[in-house]
Amino acid sequence: MKKLALFILFLSLAFSQIVKTTTLEHNTTEGTSSTVKRIGNTKWHYAVTYRPNTDDFHMRIFSIDAATYAIAQTANYDFSGTATFASFADFWVIDSTKIIVAHEDAGQDGWITTLSVSTDKTTIGTIEAFEHDVAYGVSHRIEQIDATHYLIIYCDGNSDGMSKVIYCDANAANIATTTTFEFADLVTVGLNSTDLMRIGTTDDYFYSYANGLNIVVGVLNVNPSTYAITKTTEISQPVAAAAVGRVGVINDTHLALFSIATAIGTVKTYSYISPTLTMIDSVQLTGTHDYHGDFIKFDANNFLTASVNAFESFYINTDTYEITQASDKITAGINYYTTLDTMSATHAVVAYDGIGSDGYISVLQYTPPPAPSTGWAHTIGGVQTPSKVGGIEDFTKVGNVE
Repeated sequence: MKKLALFILFLSLAFSQIVKTTTLEHNTTEGTSSTVKRIGNTKWHYAVTYRPNTDDFHMRIFSIDAATYAIAQTANYDFSGTATFASFADFWVIDSTKIIVAHEDAGQDGWITTLSVSTDKTTIGTIEAFEHDVAYGVSHRIEQIDATHYLIIYCDGNSDGMSKVIYCDANAANIATTTTFEFADLVTVGLNSTDLMRIGTTDDYFYSYANGLNIVVGVLNVNPSTYAITKTTEISQPVAAAAVGRVGVINDTHLALFSIATAIGTVKTYSYISPTLTMIDSVQLTGTHDYHGDFIKFDANNFLTASVNAFESFYINTDTYEITQASDKITAGINYYTTLDTMSATHAVVAYDGIGSDGYISVLQYTPPPAPSTGWAHTIGGVQTPSKVGGIEDFTKVGNVE
């Protein structure tokens, strides 16, 4: 059995491929702190927020050719001096013509800005801007609750982890804070300190944040009637160095985390039966990962990570939720910050800053390994052991994929 599992792993590595197909350098000076997400139902337009210099913050829209995957910029929007070095913005695509952005200004106050996008994706304009924290608000993440409400988490001036429900009407013209809840006493600011994702169709939201030499994961619940926010569970896990974490949702009861400490990338899976969060598996990837990274899914079992030094894929067994590194890595050519979004089962979009901090967007092609029929070689403490692979479950959202 062990030889069979190792042989299957060998075949998987041999057939796996991660290739950059096309690349556009959209800013030749600086393009850090990127976030990328698809606009509307088509996979051929993507919005990217990024910091072009220490005193500014932009959103750009890119089109991708359906036949050649060639990338072209179609629109640019300047948030007029809303940026600092160590923070990140996040946004949610309301529909193909409206976007809501959670970000900070030059004084590090917290803001919610809604944007209009023309139907041909060539123009971006301001609908409304609302200052939700007049003192301090950095490292934002945002998730949609319903048609008019959004959950944000961020770090305030006391390094507390704050959560808020934000009201935004159907026209994205009226914005207000509905409820507020402090969910963490100490968040280490920098390198995208927080992350947030809704757990399927439930009222629960999986989050992570950095706390010194710990990665903390937990779950917030939002009452769908009153929008009151409560914390159902939280666990802290030590790491070897200051780290960041990106969360993913496998299904309504299983979750994933990609954490990055100095030179180390680790993937974990969890079960969540409210209010209990339990780690199932943890695998350290072989690549040298560092700084801000991301991960997405290509299909029900295959996932892709990206960080400073490597793109690497991994496999999650949806019977046991064990993790296996599924392909050889490729050098990423990334300086510090990267973010991913899925185009299809074979292609993804990555936005990042290059070695000289220039801004880039690329299309990746991924050829997954053949699905194992009788087992999969799983690494536990450096020892290869077989594990069963069975049925496939639907995934709700991983990384930046809705």
